[in-house]
Amino acid sequence: MKKQKEKGSVKSETISWIMSIAAAVAIALILRNFVFTMIRVDGKSMLETLQNGDRLYVSRLTTRFEGYDRGDIAICVYDGADHYCVKRVIGVPGDTVEIVEGQTYVNGEAVDETGYLTHTDKRSYGAVTLQDGEYFMMGDNRPVSRDSRDRTVGPVTEMVGKARFIIWPLSRIGGIK
Repeated sequence: MKKQKEKGSVKSETISWIMSIAAAVAIALILRNFVFTMIRVDGKSMLETLQNGDRLYVSRLTTRFEGYDRGDIAICVYDGADHYCVKRVIGVPGDTVEIVEGQTYVNGEAVDETGYLTHTDKRSYGAVTLQDGEYFMMGDNRPVSRDSRDRTVGPVTEMVGKARFIIWPLSRIGGIK
């Protein structure tokens, strides 16, 4: 009788552990896919704002309610790409973006990028008007950034979330501007 009780107890305990682990995995997946995610910066296209190897906290949920604004650092996916890209939002749906010898214009007005742009180039890009769901994205390190200026990328339609904080390395922990 005692052995049957022990077998039932072990079976019950095993099922309890499996259910707990399954619930934890389900909660983690829901949080990661709908609330937030963590990503690692790979490359130098966002220098000096972000460094290669920085780990970022990315808000997914709040962007569903507040959207994206010009100047936000956002995570996107280029058409046909299998990885995330970290870029700055330059134009939002309805904007007309044009670049003349390195100076960015949105809706005919020059954009002041002195707060983050330290690596410039003199390339031009003809005017493009963004449709619903399209964003014009550029890296802060313009000479090396592959972004919406590249005809193979163009305006981006798949947005993942806003980068809110650098969480690693500890020496750089803090909000993102």
